[in-house]
Amino acid sequence: MLSDDRLDELSECFWSETNEDWTQEWRDYLTAEESALVDEWDAGVAEGMYKIAKRILELDKKRRDKENRD
Repeated sequence: MLSDDRLDELSECFWSETNEDWTQEWRDYLTAEESALVDEWDAGVAEGMYKIAKRILELDKKRRDKENRD
């Protein structure tokens, strides 16, 4: 089980990542337990991004349909 301090450290690293390689290097040193947790976080972010993109497309279609009716 991860300590609260380690969980906070991982969370800070996770949410501080950018496209820069050096901000992702911390992933190379994870234990199996930590890696599984980070995989869950990654999946959650991917799912959230998908839902946002899907909603944007739905709203855009609704807007275009309304414009075409007017």
